[in-house]
Amino acid sequence: MSDRRFIKPATGLTVHEPDGNPLPAEGKAVEWGVWWQRRLDQGDVEPTTEAAIKKLIGATDKGDSN
Repeated sequence: MSDRRFIKPATGLTVHEPDGNPLPAEGKAVEWGVWWQRRLDQGDVEPTTEAAIKKLIGATDKGDSN
């Protein structure tokens, strides 16, 4: 069974995923494992929720239309 969690970079940080791509500032669901646990332990990422991510994406989309 997979363990997926919602995370986002800590304020002011750019965090890269294991594949080298940057983690979106609003966050995303990731397959939890040692990589992400280390990032969390070091304070590089913080937990978030799917609802919070959708809210941020929605606010960004509304801001782009101005």
